[in-house]
Amino acid sequence: MENYTFLSVDDVIRIHDLQINKRGGAHGLRDANGLSSAVNSPVNVMHYADGDIFDAAAAYLYNIAQAQAFLDGNKRTGAHSAIVFLITNGCNADFDEAILYDLANDIAEGSKSRGDVASYLRSASE
Repeated sequence: MENYTFLSVDDVIRIHDLQINKRGGAHGLRDANGLSSAVNSPVNVMHYADGDIFDAAAAYLYNIAQAQAFLDGNKRTGAHSAIVFLITNGCNADFDEAILYDLANDIAEGSKSRGDVASYLRSASE
């Protein structure tokens, strides 16, 4: 496993607050344990599931969106956490916000998997 810089719970809370301030919605945390689990899942993806950087980024989007740990903005926070993780680790790609929004909605509806998200992130980085 490469030596990546992962996001902390505090990092994700800051991303959430920025998204709420920018786009609107309710501030606040509903489930601290759920957020912690979602934020730590990319480490497990890399360590135990032999995932790559895109699998780990997808875990941020997927698991934060699924956890619904914030009062509002969970999908936006998940999408931006994935992007911040990739950029922090040197992956500069042009991600289409509309596609990320659709993916996040599809995750919430149960029609997209974490693997689907990783495939999009991987293809947008090529």
